[in-house]
Amino acid sequence: EASDVSVSTKESILEGIKQKIVELKIDLDYLNILAPFGGTIGTIVSREGNLATPGKALLSINSVDRKFVFSYVPGKVAIKPGQEVFADGERVGQVLNLYSDADNGLAVAEVSVEAPLIYPNNSYVTIDVVIFSGSGCSVPINALIMTKKGVELMVYEDGKFAPYSVNILADNETSVLVKPCPSVPMAIGAASKLSTLPGHAKVLINKGDTHGKK
Repeated sequence: EASDVSVSTKESILEGIKQKIVELKIDLDYLNILAPFGGTIGTIVSREGNLATPGKALLSINSVDRKFVFSYVPGKVAIKPGQEVFADGERVGQVLNLYSDADNGLAVAEVSVEAPLIYPNNSYVTIDVVIFSGSGCSVPINALIMTKKGVELMVYEDGKFAPYSVNILADNETSVLVKPCPSVPMAIGAASKLSTLPGHAKVLINKGDTHGKK
């Protein structure tokens, strides 16, 4: 009977030890802080001896697969996925997607990079985004006339001015990209004056009235 009591006591002690091991493993898992992704240490915020409080960062980790995002003010022409992105005159990738949340009041977009970037994490970089790509002829914006037939230029050929229909591909504050391209000189000026040019007979143009070089 004494042996049975001794065995029962030791089994109880063993169960207690097993339970203690389980509790210690839980504590160990709680004390081990795992990074959400692999990478390299950036900035160490809290060091040994510092008070760790809820919400306070311990350190920053830079992912090997870093994101390249940029902020911008939305304009007349929208930033869209697929547009080419250049930095320091070289193509670095293309717009991948647009974020639904703003950053300091600015719209945010992510770039899909074609090669690892040399910039440090959180760097400020000036980039160029190609919002339009096309071919045509650039003409001054004050060479255009808006008519019922569409957009026209006043071209000079055989001593007379005549309307020349074009399509606008792109524009900015000073010039427009049009097609087809006129192969002869064109007039620039106020639309009200340009529209009267076809009503004149032969028009002589002095060399000093032309723009550009031959």
